[in-house]
Amino acid sequence: MKKRACAALMALVMLLSLLPATAMAAGETEYTVGSAEDLTDAYEEIKGQSEDEATIILTADITTNSAKVGVEGKRVTITSDNGSHLLTTGDGALRLEGDVTFTDVHISADTIYAQGHALVLGEGFGGGDDGETRMTVYGGSDVDLDLGNGSTSVTVLDGVYKLIVGGNSAGTLTGDTYVEFGEKAKFPTAADGAEEGDRKVAEKSENYNLHLDAEGEAVWSGPNDTGSFLGTAYRYGILPYGIYGGGACGNTVGNTKVVMTGGTVYQIFGGGAARRNPTYADDQGIKNYLDDLGRVSGDTSVTVTGGTVKSVYGGGYNDIYIYSGYEYKNSGVPDDARSTRAVVSGTAHVTIKGNAFVPACEQSEDASTTGADPAAVHGGSFHSTVMATEVVVGGNAKIETGGKKGTGYGYGSLFGAGTNDVVLNTTSVTLKDSARIGRDGALDLDGQIVVSQGYFGNMTPLGYAAQSKCYLGGAEFSYGSEILNKGGATYAATATVAGGQVDALTLGNKSRNTSQASKSVTGNVLFRQTGGTVEAIEASCIDDKNVYVSGNVDVKVSGGTVTSYIMGKYDSSHTQDEPIGGEATLELSGGYGDSYRVIPLVKNFDKVTVKEDAKIAVVGDWTVNDYEGKYGTKNPKPNYMNPVKDIPFFQVKELVVEDGATLALTQEHALIEGNITIDGALHLARVEKTILFWTTTEPITLTAEGTANGTGTLLPIKVPESDTNYGTFYKPEVGEEYVYADTNGSGMKLTLAQEADGLFVDRKNTTTSGRDVWFINQGVTVTFNWNDDEGNEVYETVTVVMDSTLGDNMPEDPTREGYEFTGWNTDPDGEGTEFTANTEVTEDTTVYAQWKKEEAPTPPEEAEDVLWYYEVYYQSDEDPDEWVLWKDGQGGWAAPDATVSISQNDFNGTDLGWGEVLGEDYIFDE
Repeated sequence: MKKRACAALMALVMLLSLLPATAMAAGETEYTVGSAEDLTDAYEEIKGQSEDEATIILTADITTNSAKVGVEGKRVTITSDNGSHLLTTGDGALRLEGDVTFTDVHISADTIYAQGHALVLGEGFGGGDDGETRMTVYGGSDVDLDLGNGSTSVTVLDGVYKLIVGGNSAGTLTGDTYVEFGEKAKFPTAADGAEEGDRKVAEKSENYNLHLDAEGEAVWSGPNDTGSFLGTAYRYGILPYGIYGGGACGNTVGNTKVVMTGGTVYQIFGGGAARRNPTYADDQGIKNYLDDLGRVSGDTSVTVTGGTVKSVYGGGYNDIYIYSGYEYKNSGVPDDARSTRAVVSGTAHVTIKGNAFVPACEQSEDASTTGADPAAVHGGSFHSTVMATEVVVGGNAKIETGGKKGTGYGYGSLFGAGTNDVVLNTTSVTLKDSARIGRDGALDLDGQIVVSQGYFGNMTPLGYAAQSKCYLGGAEFSYGSEILNKGGATYAATATVAGGQVDALTLGNKSRNTSQASKSVTGNVLFRQTGGTVEAIEASCIDDKNVYVSGNVDVKVSGGTVTSYIMGKYDSSHTQDEPIGGEATLELSGGYGDSYRVIPLVKNFDKVTVKEDAKIAVVGDWTVNDYEGKYGTKNPKPNYMNPVKDIPFFQVKELVVEDGATLALTQEHALIEGNITIDGALHLARVEKTILFWTTTEPITLTAEGTANGTGTLLPIKVPESDTNYGTFYKPEVGEEYVYADTNGSGMKLTLAQEADGLFVDRKNTTTSGRDVWFINQGVTVTFNWNDDEGNEVYETVTVVMDSTLGDNMPEDPTREGYEFTGWNTDPDGEGTEFTANTEVTEDTTVYAQWKKEEAPTPPEEAEDVLWYYEVYYQSDEDPDEWVLWKDGQGGWAAPDATVSISQNDFNGTDLGWGEVLGEDYIFDE
């Protein structure tokens, strides 16, 4: 062995040559070794040195009987002087005794236990002579390990792996775990071939994962005190190649963190893994031991900033892999299968950002005999339980789908929950920045519309649910994916698009066998778009896909772009309300000045609200297909994959346009199945086409099957050619009908938003149909003339719709000193027709005030003057209940029948307005 001090210390070494070598060095010390003996000596010297770090440089391949590497309390780097030397150890499992970094070194062991130390597998590291041996790495141990307040740390930058685990392979690790994976590190796929003890789910695609087969692997046996069970085959259990933040059949008391910055891996799990068969274990009398596996007591975190990963789970992996011919076929999977194994007791956090890439599927999930390779990011677990989930996809990350039919398979998805799992509280998924879920470019599915049953990129706050054999190639698992909302949050599941692009923001996702796999939410669900681009928003799911929400599904769109449609409930479930126990509601906001938030289509909501100050334009046409005439052209059945015309584009149960909001509708027909309330601005495009299979052949724009209310405005428009401004006034013609209410007696009062030569919005009741109709009528003006001797002419003008009365629009009576006003008449001399608030106006009319001259009252001859007197009080500012005398009073003389005018507000606590007449009841005669 040769020991070399750092170059910067050589002068100091010469001056202090009498001191021991370990005392002379400061900082890192290097040791060159060429044999097992040299390696042992280096460890001993490093153990005695004061420095925290040391480097061991291999000058040759070395074989040692020891299965340990490193020095307790030190950080040791092991590297090679030229190329990658092979370090052959005495066991298949190598165990760290301190922090160790490997660079440019190959090792013979196929398993490394970091034992709670910091392990770095740097550039040039690999397994076997060629560095291609598939490695298994644990941050913990295979027995109980207590790190106190410490944590494990595994950083993998090169090499080939089948399993990287932050925690233990058995027993409990107490402490936090950390796994980092990137650069040249990679995992093989089925295309690379299986090793002994591996199981291939499929043969033909490089994108399918490999699985470790549990049967016959002694390394997966229980503790030594399990007696005869030691070494027994754990039948039919499998564990996917991948990265696990927790333990693989070992528990973790603490938090876990997995960071991927590059490289290639098939699957990442933030939690732990349980891979043994609990029923088989129960036969051996140790069921309890095998059931409580892979648990994480704290939070989990998975962050992917680069590289390629096919599937991500924030939670753990619970293996339920049993062919139908074995014991689960008759007894079924235990009820507690998801509550005890691979459980995450805290929140599962998943962040996908940077240039992370999730590639598309290469096989349909319907190919159950060979398994599928779903490209997806999941917040929850696989067959297990988490407390809550938070998933964020941002940066330039991409979750890809296979593209058009015939070019690959879709189902690139972002799930708030996991697969057939339980979320005890809530889920949250967010898409932001420039991230993309789906294929590049605009939607192009041979003219088909996006729906949640096709080749698309999907985002949902719910989980995935299917027979497990669809995923792993043989297991039947009848449990669905559940969000329980135990904490009673307002929203049990939330999905937010704040940026980026996604094909479909949906409630449900395709399930292979919906009779066995359900997706359910206890409570309300929120879809929110504040930015980004969404092809379609679907607040519901086709009812035969076994999705159920006990509460409401609220959609709130305040920013970004929706390019196809927003749908509340599928027609198949719109009346049955099967997938949604409560209501589907939509709130639209955003758009200011001349800028409108343009939405192509709105369909099947219980309530749509256009919020205050919003400017919304809904401009698309809904489509139907009569299924080759099976249902008849007059009763078309919706099919959202094959567009033909015509169904009402804006079909909702209730519509509210708040004060200050603007809703522009440009379609041929919009249907409100309930009531409408218009307190804001309603911009309606006049259309010429009639709806032949509807209840009328008249060209109409908006129909409410209930009542119409509000005091908003109507602006007739034409569809703008540039699709940028939906506020350009189109002068209507008298008689044009814009709004129908099938329930008469409505109270809506619309006014034209822009003056148009006396045209007005009028309401008439059509007795034959029992409907209220809002239409354009000609306006007429009533001019009220003073008709006095002082040169005054127009007192006031009032304009109303033709053939109506003034009613409450009648002006107040005029006043004239010395005269009494007696009414209005069509002639100045009063010889014409009397005009009142109830007079019907059929044309422009001038009416004249009628006056009667007042005469001074003549006192009776026997009358005597009497004294009148009053006192004025006002309320105290400090105490409103206290009245204060303003002055000692005022008085004068008047005849008993005369009236006395006063000029103060208050009299002895009694309110009197200015100019009130004081009657004789208030006259004092003494």
